[in-house]
Amino acid sequence: MRTAWIAVLICMVAPMALLADEPTADELKANSQQLADPGTPAVGVGDPAVKRPIRSKLTVDLGLGFAITELDADLGGRKTKIGVAPLSASVGHFFNERWALMLRSSGTAFFEKAGGATRESLHSFFGVVGEVWPSDRFSLTAGPGLAVLTTNIRPFEFISDDADYEAGLGFSIRAAYSVYTEAAFCVRLALELLPGFYDSATVVGEAVTVELKIF
Repeated sequence: MRTAWIAVLICMVAPMALLADEPTADELKANSQQLADPGTPAVGVGDPAVKRPIRSKLTVDLGLGFAITELDADLGGRKTKIGVAPLSASVGHFFNERWALMLRSSGTAFFEKAGGATRESLHSFFGVVGEVWPSDRFSLTAGPGLAVLTTNIRPFEFISDDADYEAGLGFSIRAAYSVYTEAAFCVRLALELLPGFYDSATVVGEAVTVELKIF
């Protein structure tokens, strides 16, 4: 799919471009004031009424939402299914206030009737991603990993004797905007693109999630 290859290109180029953006003098000043007194509003950065988050060391995020899964299979043709974005999770480390490296698990799923039974199809991603913050509210996460396509007639059972598994190359590209932020956490809306390349099909998951991000 053309969309999948464009996503891979964005995955490789965008993080390098954003990492080149160094903090401004106002941002450094606001951060030093926030570290000295967490109750002090940010100075010269974004909305002055919002406390600036302190991004350092361990970081964890959890997300849940809705998704669209596009499949372009060699035998089954092309189809688009509406479903869910199961619980996603990331854990990693901030090397500075703008950049973190994380392990991430995410995916998209949908359900359909097959021979009188309900069949679940799950397109999963497991990989290493880099996260950059060009501002205190907006972040971009991207990286490669393992894609796993699971077809199961027993929904919600990831490991089952009746399930079929196929592994491939996967990518995660995610943009997120914080709608509520504090010094230690934020709540944000995220859009994640999950292209996966399998021997039998090319799959692209598109997920919209609500996330809790802990700094």
